[in-house]
Amino acid sequence: MSYEDDLRKVRENGLALESIREQTPELCMEAVKQNGSVLPLVKQQSSEIQEAAFKQIESRPGIVGYMVFHGSNGVGDIAIYDTPKQYLDSYRDLLDSNPQGFKATTVTRSPEVRKAVDDLVYGFYGDDNPHDLKYYAEKEEKKKPYYQQNVEKVVTAVKENRVPFIVTTEGMIDTQKIALYPAAAVRSAETGKVYKGINQLVAQISLQEMGKNDIAVLTFEQAKKFGTGIRKGEKSFFVTSFDSTAEEGKKSKVYHLFPASSVFDKENLAVPLEKISSRNRENARQNLVITCKESEPEKYIGAYLAASSIGARFETDVKTMNTFQKGFVSAMEKEIAQGRHAVLFETGKRANEHCKTVLKELNENISKERVPERKRSVVQEMEM
Repeated sequence: MSYEDDLRKVRENGLALESIREQTPELCMEAVKQNGSVLPLVKQQSSEIQEAAFKQIESRPGIVGYMVFHGSNGVGDIAIYDTPKQYLDSYRDLLDSNPQGFKATTVTRSPEVRKAVDDLVYGFYGDDNPHDLKYYAEKEEKKKPYYQQNVEKVVTAVKENRVPFIVTTEGMIDTQKIALYPAAAVRSAETGKVYKGINQLVAQISLQEMGKNDIAVLTFEQAKKFGTGIRKGEKSFFVTSFDSTAEEGKKSKVYHLFPASSVFDKENLAVPLEKISSRNRENARQNLVITCKESEPEKYIGAYLAASSIGARFETDVKTMNTFQKGFVSAMEKEIAQGRHAVLFETGKRANEHCKTVLKELNENISKERVPERKRSVVQEMEM
């Protein structure tokens, strides 16, 4: 069997390293990149190979933590835990029986688990943990990637009825209709394009939390391009672009946005804001109704985004709304607990595609009615 065959095998399954007679640094590196758990099989463990193995293990969804046990060649064994109880029980037992023979790495960002680990370590040395749960929660919030913060913001807002497409339905029957006028779609002050998918929801939720009714936002650098700046003390929010296929460290890009009303020379934004207002007036379809009878997240959110982008009325019923809310929150909380925040961005992409489908169907219906050409198209240009 050729070297190329060996390389292909370990790239497909790191465990294939066990059957390879002559290990090379390249073969070992590719093996641990595919499966970090095979590190103990590596005969010559460089720091680079160990680091790659640990990185692969820590990237696994749902992992709570892992233990590394020392061997003659470096790492002799690895134990990986996917439940807090297993991890904490093992940690406690090893502190009692073999405190110098292992190294533990806590992967989960759960404040409760991280505090419990520190409780064990402080207790081993006869001390009490001086930090309360709030300390760990605040510490982890600061470390949390921006895209994760936005995912959790959207899920929490849906759960607490703090989004424009959810209302309190207590006392209403399942078949009762609900009619809503969506929040105006938020656009880039620079390009005039509508923010799409989850970023549109984040923008609407954030502006609502700020008590702002702006329909356009911009970055600090964009404000400078317009010959103005952001007033001191003005608050911003952030949107992200997320690429799950990119390498670690490059998956997410962050854009800090300010409401257009935050600039100190509003006259400098008069022209672009008037263009946006004019575009909104031309696209306005307040006499149209977008009805949603589907509770799947991409369909429900997509229909809302379509209504928001053209100012149409959004109609659904109590059962559809409640089914969407409960199903969306339950599913997303499970994904978040497993560290799979990116699932919401995939849902957002599908919602955006459904939004386009809804608008396309509206275009076809409007065209059949032979409205003036300039009023036919309701498909919006998207920003990010």
